[in-house]
Amino acid sequence: MLKLVLYISLFSYILFSQNKIDPNVLPFISKKDSLNSLDELRKDIKNVLSKDYIVQSNYGLCIYSLDRKEYIFSVNENTPLTPASVTKLFTTFNALYNFGENATINTELWYEDDDNKDKVIDRNLYIVGNGDALLSQKDIDTLFGAVKAMGINVINGDILIDLSHFDDETNRFEYSGDNDRVAFVGTISPLTISRTTGEKAINIIQSSLEINNIEFNGNIEECAIPTYSDAKKLNILVRYQRPLIDIINITNKNSDNYLAEHLFKLNASKNKVFKRDYDNSRDLLFSTLDKLKIECKNCDINDGSGLSRRNKVTAKSVVQLLSKAKELEIGDEFYKSLSIAGKDGTLRKRLKETSGEYYVNAKTGTLRNASSLAGYVISIDGELFAFAFIFNGNHVSSYKRTEDELAELLAGFFYYNVIN
Repeated sequence: MLKLVLYISLFSYILFSQNKIDPNVLPFISKKDSLNSLDELRKDIKNVLSKDYIVQSNYGLCIYSLDRKEYIFSVNENTPLTPASVTKLFTTFNALYNFGENATINTELWYEDDDNKDKVIDRNLYIVGNGDALLSQKDIDTLFGAVKAMGINVINGDILIDLSHFDDETNRFEYSGDNDRVAFVGTISPLTISRTTGEKAINIIQSSLEINNIEFNGNIEECAIPTYSDAKKLNILVRYQRPLIDIINITNKNSDNYLAEHLFKLNASKNKVFKRDYDNSRDLLFSTLDKLKIECKNCDINDGSGLSRRNKVTAKSVVQLLSKAKELEIGDEFYKSLSIAGKDGTLRKRLKETSGEYYVNAKTGTLRNASSLAGYVISIDGELFAFAFIFNGNHVSSYKRTEDELAELLAGFFYYNVIN
């Protein structure tokens, strides 16, 4: 009877309290108690997965305790599956690991003038893009505002937009090799302004010159391969810096395909081994995974966003990536880049008023025939789990309910003990 009262009291506390239990004030939990608790959790998970639409689908699950350093549950964990936007975890991790959490993406103005003491630029001015896909008209105004602040009032040369930082494959559909377009992403370019290129971007630059009262007497053109050879001296006039983590945060929280593809191209700049950015980006990713001993032999990643249905990863490879990230200096930034259940990003409407609200940080994924959820969850005891749920089949809306059920089970999990 005493046991029953204790269980009811603890359950009531868990059900009606939004606070996690402090593991430091819990009663002693024996190994037997721990195993019994985990066995009950596994039974609950298997019960969720017993639904007909799940049984008839291809799926993989993997759950790992970062505190206990052991796998808690896995099924089909080594089966290659289409991850949809969970692919972005690989893209953003690759960028964060190889560039570093303090890296910036710079947009710069270079000039070919040996002497600008007269406050006039008589030769060409280059706008050098390096892949900042968040660059806006306001940012361009800031760049030319800095030029004006230097006292430069006249530009007599041409303004050339340097696009040499990326290769000439500007369409995700083109370099991913897909037969199914899935969704429009836009032009992938090292210099985009308010997510536009070409004539629209040129018009924004022209407008910015006028706003800053800079007299301009040349032409504005894009150049894929700029020629600096005739310049006696090349100088950096001004630089606009964007923290890389700002782009990663929006990419993961909002599942932004446009930003993800720019990061995919940006990653290639760290690995100029092959002619194509596509090959360089993939090579860097798989080299990084091998270096960190993340098992991904059955993986195939063809873009940065996850729109490619040809992408394949395993639930275990995702969990190993999440686990490794937490061990590295970049771990906290990577963790914070994920959506918080019931609060922001693609999880803002999910897991509300459940044990998972605020305690699940994860990346969602959705295609017509795929749904996935992967990230971290804190249990009632304060234990941190890394998890990956990937479902392939024709029941996407049902898969999402299943993902939420599974995440809620993990968030609501605790190690009960029996008092004799």
